[in-house]
Amino acid sequence: MKYFENLTDTEILALTEQEIEHYTQLRAAQEGLAIVPKPALPEPKEPSIKKTVTVYEAGGILFLDILDAEAFLELKPYKQDYSHGGYNYLFLKEIEDEITTKRMYCEEQVNNLKVELQKYKEKKDAYNSEQNKYAIFTRKLRELNKSIYDKVKELKDQECRKLELKKQYGIYLELANQDEEIAKNFFVKAYSEEEYNDLSN
Repeated sequence: MKYFENLTDTEILALTEQEIEHYTQLRAAQEGLAIVPKPALPEPKEPSIKKTVTVYEAGGILFLDILDAEAFLELKPYKQDYSHGGYNYLFLKEIEDEITTKRMYCEEQVNNLKVELQKYKEKKDAYNSEQNKYAIFTRKLRELNKSIYDKVKELKDQECRKLELKKQYGIYLELANQDEEIAKNFFVKAYSEEEYNDLSN
């Protein structure tokens, strides 16, 4: 059995999609990456519960009656705040004269569904845990897969470059009336001695 790093450049260039996937899995095993199967747990359905209580918020305080919220703001209340000096330098800041409407759950409704809500939370936590483990596994697998594809691309780019250089050398050889030494001089001046040596590799 050959590992990816033991393959020759020619073997890497000849890899199929299926073989690349095989070497991705093999590299994952080499690195001790535990295989995590796709989660089988379906996403749990949240218990049906509606927000039935209307409240009015003023300065961070909630009121059931909007008249109470308005009366609170008429008192011109202040709150503690801080800025550049940090929490050690608290100062007073007037609360904004604004009332916002919110909808909230009824305590009695929540209490009546507490067992169902607790079961939902447990199932949701288990579902999220499986999803997170699988997401981490697939992300690492993609990273390994990318490293293999990057190597294949690098070799393909080198191969294309070599073919282009061979084509250029052929042009020089024709200009030099098939004199290889003159063609070499032309090529080396345009490119490099190293790339000329690569032509024969």
